[in-house]
Amino acid sequence: IVNTIGSVDNLIENYQSQIEKIIKIGDHLLITDSNKKSIIEYVDVLLGGTPSRKHLEYWNGDIKWINSGAITGTPAILKESDFITIDGVKHSATKSANKGDTVLSIIEPSKSKVALILDDNVYFNQSVICFSSKNKLDKGFIFFASRSLIEEIKGYATGAAQQSLNKEMIEKSKIHVPNQKTKIKLNNFFYSIISLEEKIRKLTILKEMLLLKYF
Repeated sequence: IVNTIGSVDNLIENYQSQIEKIIKIGDHLLITDSNKKSIIEYVDVLLGGTPSRKHLEYWNGDIKWINSGAITGTPAILKESDFITIDGVKHSATKSANKGDTVLSIIEPSKSKVALILDDNVYFNQSVICFSSKNKLDKGFIFFASRSLIEEIKGYATGAAQQSLNKEMIEKSKIHVPNQKTKIKLNNFFYSIISLEEKIRKLTILKEMLLLKYF
């Protein structure tokens, strides 16, 4: 069993290494051949919210919900922060992201706090902004463009009281938009990342099950 868990860990590390290489190439490819254009031409910028903790009926449902902690240090969301109910959705400012959307933390933003969503209907809180692509074929370059935008976003992060202002300022930002040939390449990278991250998620669940069963 120890050998099996070791093999799972090795596979996860291998996939993570592949993802790091893909992202590094994609980051470079984006900025070598692109023009700056308004972000809102390509995405809807969504800011989330949190259902009231005073209402127990808003929590422990079957709807995935994330905060900025779920984004930190991972290129894709592997695990939700909590679960909410449909009442929690209806009675709060929380918004939903779908598979392939890019989310980022507006608390101490950095490239390590930009991630892809792996499932449909994942809701998020007010420390998270989602870039929902207006065209599905743009989802790939949007992920990489979000990473290049992060230095500008850092300048907007002026405390929790100004999160709505951050949203407005992000909407005024310009992002790197590549030519069609590069877009296709970045889309291929994007699908590779999602595929590898889904494998990592399955292996992580398998590892947890083995640890629970045998240790």
